[in-house]
Amino acid sequence: MKSNTKFIDLSHHLLQRGQRRGISSATIQLIARYGYRQHAGGGRFKRIIRSRDVVQLVRKKIAAPNEIEKACGVLVITIEKGFNVITVVTVYPRVKEKWPQARRKTHRFKGKISRMPLAVRVDQVFRAS
Repeated sequence: MKSNTKFIDLSHHLLQRGQRRGISSATIQLIARYGYRQHAGGGRFKRIIRSRDVVQLVRKKIAAPNEIEKACGVLVITIEKGFNVITVVTVYPRVKEKWPQARRKTHRFKGKISRMPLAVRVDQVFRAS
């Protein structure tokens, strides 16, 4: 959430995607400055304003509450060069529903199943007793 960046470079690709997806450049800059940062691989970072960060940004009066609410959940991919330059590469729209949970694998019987009919197997159990 720290903002020690002085220059944010918006790529042409980002501006096209943002316009197509209805996300303003002010919203993108807000996310690039104050969003939670995670590694995305390949020297890139994912930045997102999480719902728990919204309260802190409103208290600090960083932006209007409606702008912060618009930015919540929007994902921005950045490349950071040094401490003062962030190049924003692309933007993804807000996910409106939760990602589906991974389904657990059902337990599979690993024992040996006899090919005899059930009546014969039951008969063998009662004879042994």
